[in-house]
Amino acid sequence: MPFTLSHAILAPPIAKMTGYRLPVAALAIGCMTPDLYRLLIRAGHDDGYLAHYWSALLYPSLCVGMGFTVLWYLIYRPVIYRFIGIEHAIPLRHLKSWIQFSIASCLALLIGICSHILWDGLTHADFRTLFFKNFLAQNIRLFDMVFPLHRILQVSTSVISLPILLWMLWAYYQRYKTPYPIALYIRCLGWGLVLITILSGWLAMHYYLEAIPSRLWQDNLYSIIGMCFNEFSQTALWVFTLGCMIWRLFIKD
Repeated sequence: MPFTLSHAILAPPIAKMTGYRLPVAALAIGCMTPDLYRLLIRAGHDDGYLAHYWSALLYPSLCVGMGFTVLWYLIYRPVIYRFIGIEHAIPLRHLKSWIQFSIASCLALLIGICSHILWDGLTHADFRTLFFKNFLAQNIRLFDMVFPLHRILQVSTSVISLPILLWMLWAYYQRYKTPYPIALYIRCLGWGLVLITILSGWLAMHYYLEAIPSRLWQDNLYSIIGMCFNEFSQTALWVFTLGCMIWRLFIKD
């Protein structure tokens, strides 16, 4: 879900503006939460846009964000950091610090969710639009093809954001990477989990594409691509989560 990841680019600058009082990870999760909600529902049966409404800010958006935040700090973060060799402890030494961190995380999630809805409100021509709906809905000719302006904005802002986000992640890695070599068995287990996750996502996407009649590709290409990303991400998420849980249970430092 590359467009979803692009929203996370707002997390570091927001954290910096708050003097890093808000957890960057919670901000990043909040920035992606309205789209992450789609990974928890049945496509075609539930409203995939429910978390994009302001009325859904607390439920389901905040609840979904809190769930992913708990998964990040308890399961994903320890496994990923062990695999790639990052040491960055969170200073939670007593009950008061835990409470403060929890409150800061909830606030960070709410701010991140709001940033996602605002971003979509400026790059979509539908119920999410904040301003200039007619302007965003106009067609633009590009490379001898016609595209809606809002779709060009969605793709372009995402494409521009992803390399910057990767650079931020690389800078973080360089700052907190451990000076000690990573054990061979840890690297093998980590890459094995990555490969299994990618393969499972690819198979889910492959089976989804096989069920789509060829006549639908021309009229619904954008929607089909979006559903492909969703099928891939949904399956990969569950497999990766299960793998991380097994890692946490059986692989000791």
